[in-house]
Amino acid sequence: KYARNDLEFMSLFIEMMQRIEQGTGHADVATPLIWTNDHELNDEIAKYGISLESFYMQNEWWKLFNEIKSYWFSDLPVMYLSGNYVTTEDYLVVEKRIDSGSTILTIDNIPADEYVKSIQHRMWLRFDSHLKKAYHSDGTPFVMYGKKREHPWVVQFLLNDSSIVDYELPITTDITKVPIRPTPESNVICRELIDEVGYIKVASFPGGSTRRREYKTIRNFITGGQEKYTKLILDLRRNSGGSPVYWEKNLIPFFIKEPVSYVQYSAVKKKIYDKLEQPFLASRERMRPVYDSGMFRKVLLNDLPWDNLPDYFNDTEWYFFENSKTYTPFEGFNLKSKVYVLMDNDCFSATEDFLKTVKQLDPITLVGASSIGGAAAFIEPWLFELPNSHIIFTLEFELAFNSDGTINEIYGTNPDYALEPSTYPTTLPTGFSKEELVKDSWIQWVIRN
Repeated sequence: KYARNDLEFMSLFIEMMQRIEQGTGHADVATPLIWTNDHELNDEIAKYGISLESFYMQNEWWKLFNEIKSYWFSDLPVMYLSGNYVTTEDYLVVEKRIDSGSTILTIDNIPADEYVKSIQHRMWLRFDSHLKKAYHSDGTPFVMYGKKREHPWVVQFLLNDSSIVDYELPITTDITKVPIRPTPESNVICRELIDEVGYIKVASFPGGSTRRREYKTIRNFITGGQEKYTKLILDLRRNSGGSPVYWEKNLIPFFIKEPVSYVQYSAVKKKIYDKLEQPFLASRERMRPVYDSGMFRKVLLNDLPWDNLPDYFNDTEWYFFENSKTYTPFEGFNLKSKVYVLMDNDCFSATEDFLKTVKQLDPITLVGASSIGGAAAFIEPWLFELPNSHIIFTLEFELAFNSDGTINEIYGTNPDYALEPSTYPTTLPTGFSKEELVKDSWIQWVIRN
């Protein structure tokens, strides 16, 4: 009805996914799956109940997806700071100067916050749990995908001398104009910062052989410093997730001194869970003994440990789940270090799972800024298909609760000690050498405290 061709249809569908993503984090057109034989393909079909036709058509839809998801932006350097969008460098516009530290008041004659809300169908907005407001996920409101706008942004600035000026910001699609943020030379970096402080950077949580190889790197470093370091820093800034098995195997067992139990709660709409329960159990045989052992069970709303949940939760439309886990330390390890985890607004998905878990573990202290959310208590994001077009998409349909009863997908996880709580992008080291790391303000905070 609203789309004249496949390109317009995909564009509308992407906008719908973008709006859904604001509340879940995992919602998008699925990357085409790669299979090496018919057996692997049949497993995927059985697992998700998706037709063979959809798997074969996904590459064609993916081409349209990438055509639509071309980005355009302004090269004005801006960051989200204490609820405002503020320039971070001096900038010239047609020989006119915008000073570093100038605040954006309006965009296209709309107050900056209202403008950002108006583009939620084009960009993933983050939620500032400190100031209780949405903000642009790139730190600057001048990033968008889709058909390039024909006219510059008209932006009103509050300059440092308290004067108010209006400028037109030119549009660019030149990706080289985007400021480069430091990237680790490898996924895991281990450094001794000073005699008493060790440092581990983990950029992502891969699975399989990579996870096992990095386990050895982490184990060797912690083994060498377990009697020496009084503080151990685990840097997860910009880690957007991967496999939860990574942190369950590679991190938690080193940080605890005795078995610890962890209980988490979640909610799923009955309509969707009744449809997916059997394929979910069939594709995850390990869940059956968990069900049978009572570690994972359905509960009622009144069984949850909070009485201030939103009114839309009820036992008629929702299933509630209690999932218990126990983590066991590695035998022979006696880590004497106090563990500090550096977290920021880019922590998401499996990294969020880790943060939400260790929030309840006494030996570990969370430092930095609130995470995005996107934790999964027991169900990972699922693949679905549209019945007529056969577009495959990813959707997160489980709501995970934080330990205080807030919804993780909305609020994320708050650190124990907030550093720059309403700043994005958050502080990062200029590089990952020992000399560069010890100059980082967040690392300095851990060393001093």
